[in-house]
Amino acid sequence: MSRLIGFVLVAWLLASCATPYGERDFRGVGYSEAQLEPNVYSLDYAGDGHHSPSTLTGYWHRRAKELCPKGYDVTEPPRFISQSSAGMMAGGLIFMGDYPAYHGTIRCR
Repeated sequence: MSRLIGFVLVAWLLASCATPYGERDFRGVGYSEAQLEPNVYSLDYAGDGHHSPSTLTGYWHRRAKELCPKGYDVTEPPRFISQSSAGMMAGGLIFMGDYPAYHGTIRCR
């Protein structure tokens, strides 16, 4: 019985580690963009310790395709940057981290 409880606990912990694609959350993880001019966006996708560089790159391009369904041109080559993040969690604890982010600028066609 204790093995089953241990297995369930480990499975739950591993499942809770995955951070899905989405808009920037309270921890600073996810996408954000700023419209610089009509059809031109500065786009960031910030990850956490569970995002690989290839995942960040894929998520960045996914958001670019959502913003520009007819296609886009990269006007500022995307690059990896590091950013600090802090937020409130349950119980009033503060979570802080140094996360990688993928940043670039696009122009919609």
